[in-house]
Amino acid sequence: MNNMNKPIEIIFGINKGEISKKIQRIENSIVGVDYKSPKKTDDGIIIEGMPIPNSEEKKPLTDRMAEFKIHGLCIAVIDNFEVEWAKSYGVINIHKENSITLETIFQAASITKVIMSMMALHLVEKKLLNLDEPVNNKLKDWKIPDSEFTKEKEITLRYLLSHTSGINPPDGGFGREEGSSPTIIQTLKGELPAKNHSVKVMFEPGSKHSYSNFGFIIIEKLLEDVTGKRLNDIANEIIFEPLGMSNSFLLFPSKEIQKRMVNPHDATGKDYEPHIGLSPQVFGCGGLLTTPLDLTKILIEIMNAFQGKSNKILSTPMVKEMLTRVVPLDPLKMWGLTGQGLGVFLSEWNDTFFLDHKGSNYPGSSGVMMANPKSGQGVVIMANGVNGHELFESIKFTVAQEYGWPVWSN
Repeated sequence: MNNMNKPIEIIFGINKGEISKKIQRIENSIVGVDYKSPKKTDDGIIIEGMPIPNSEEKKPLTDRMAEFKIHGLCIAVIDNFEVEWAKSYGVINIHKENSITLETIFQAASITKVIMSMMALHLVEKKLLNLDEPVNNKLKDWKIPDSEFTKEKEITLRYLLSHTSGINPPDGGFGREEGSSPTIIQTLKGELPAKNHSVKVMFEPGSKHSYSNFGFIIIEKLLEDVTGKRLNDIANEIIFEPLGMSNSFLLFPSKEIQKRMVNPHDATGKDYEPHIGLSPQVFGCGGLLTTPLDLTKILIEIMNAFQGKSNKILSTPMVKEMLTRVVPLDPLKMWGLTGQGLGVFLSEWNDTFFLDHKGSNYPGSSGVMMANPKSGQGVVIMANGVNGHELFESIKFTVAQEYGWPVWSN
């Protein structure tokens, strides 16, 4: 970690001197995090609970990174609907000298679901999909299996986007035979060489909230079936090219792309090849490769559309529907999140809110993106370690206090 003293920084805002002081105050005084009603796994990792700032326990960012065995990360801060600054810290791999740059590519993991949701809603506006039509009507060579729970209500795109479809996670996660490349249909069916359970409907659609990776693999299949195109081509057409996201991909990384990627690191700090944690042919639930700066373009577009100032991907009414609570969530059990929208989570506070989505790909990638469409503020943080999320909460609270965010700044 001897490159920790060589961060790479770009200040986009006009008042560079004042912004530089903000950055220094943030990285020198990262607050601690306490939790209301947390749960822990057997190895002590917090998996649930409402994070709250502990401003009495401030440490430099480099100390926090070492504490959580995070060897490299990148932060991009949005203010007044524009990127104000971005900065990278650390190295791509514990064994290497290469510093992370602002063009270093990370695994976005479940942040992918925000991109998937925007593409699906774009196709709804193009009349190729309908939020409330049974998705089996549009799926071609695979269908969601019949179930006692779908006799009265069939599964729709709205249910899939809001994690209320009743589809299993899948239980046991995804796996595959060594050296194999399961197709999306083999994955959905749970057939070899895929080594995961098959898609099952576990409860009546719309009756409760249950996070489902399978639900977004079904959305991937749906998008490809209705367009006749591969997912990365759809993303290029609808999202990446219109927003200038030149460092973003929804495909398994080539050797050339892997040279630009971080190496994942597990909870102990052990490193893996850049592609580990990614599926060779299934991308909809967690396969996005991107940079924090590219993700700020997504957040800014959502915020501008919410304000009625852009419609490059979605209209203002559709963005507002995307950001409307479908299901209330208990913040004491969901990392402070209070609601589920269409493909995004919400942290609501009085008359304002932040959209939010976190991501973790095991064994060793993590990220978070969040933004307030009313105030034009936000942040994206990505790291090459699976322990990132508690650190991200500390960074979020510190940024919120420095910038006076209407949520978390007190």
